[in-house]
Amino acid sequence: LDHQCQAGVIRSYDRQETVRVTAFDAQGKEHLLCTLRVDFVMYMPDGRKVLLEAKGMRTPLYNLKRKMLETFYLPHNDCEYQ
Repeated sequence: LDHQCQAGVIRSYDRQETVRVTAFDAQGKEHLLCTLRVDFVMYMPDGRKVLLEAKGMRTPLYNLKRKMLETFYLPHNDCEYQ
């Protein structure tokens, strides 16, 4: 990622950022579903935010958290997941 920063492909990046996945009930109260620590968050030159995972083994818990992230977090935040 350092090389991509120097080449201008990405603006900057952070390591090991914790993402809070939440959902709202019918009364508008927010509930924490899970937290997911992503390996990298890349900030692109066009303003996009990309969550990047470099996981080895995908466990059932990881798969569940990823599905919650894709369902509840990504549609409401200006970012993508790789």
